[in-house]
Amino acid sequence: MKRLLATVAVLACALRAESNDSLLTPRAIHVLTPIDELPTRGAVSEAFGNGDALRAIAQDRAIDLGIQLRAIRALAMLCPAPPQACGNGNPGRETLLAIVAAEQAHPNQPASVLRLRAAIEALGATRSETPADIDRFGDLLSHDSRDVRSTAVRALRGICAARSVEKLKSRSGREPVAQVQVAIDNALSLLRNCTN
Repeated sequence: MKRLLATVAVLACALRAESNDSLLTPRAIHVLTPIDELPTRGAVSEAFGNGDALRAIAQDRAIDLGIQLRAIRALAMLCPAPPQACGNGNPGRETLLAIVAAEQAHPNQPASVLRLRAAIEALGATRSETPADIDRFGDLLSHDSRDVRSTAVRALRGICAARSVEKLKSRSGREPVAQVQVAIDNALSLLRNCTN
């Protein structure tokens, strides 16, 4: 029994040593750990400067999953404040796109589904109206996970564009889960007046 406990302790220390703890400064932890609200753009800027450390935390699978999910959601704060667009080349947006692509490679892993949903939410929060982003969300409407599909619906709902409406209409009536179908119906109702 003692040997088993010692082995577990050594493995835990080894796994912890693989993550880049230098990224998790006290200020970064303070900004990324509250659960009742997202960090403000100012807090993210103050804690992470140009965002390199935030982007590294968001992509480091060895960091605590809760902190990583908060970092992924905070990547949207690296975009300019609305009404400015968060287009191609923005480091936060590019990192979110990389996370979406990476996590789609692991569709049956619960942690990957959580990371994917966080990245979709953050990318949707950028309000990017690029056709590529809208197509990406549309493709996610057929993901195996109903939670990912529902998150993609919310992301499309946030983009008032005719292309968003088209993507939602193409899935409407074919969605096998009633909860997601209701989200699609609600989104289409809210987007009724979109003419972009």
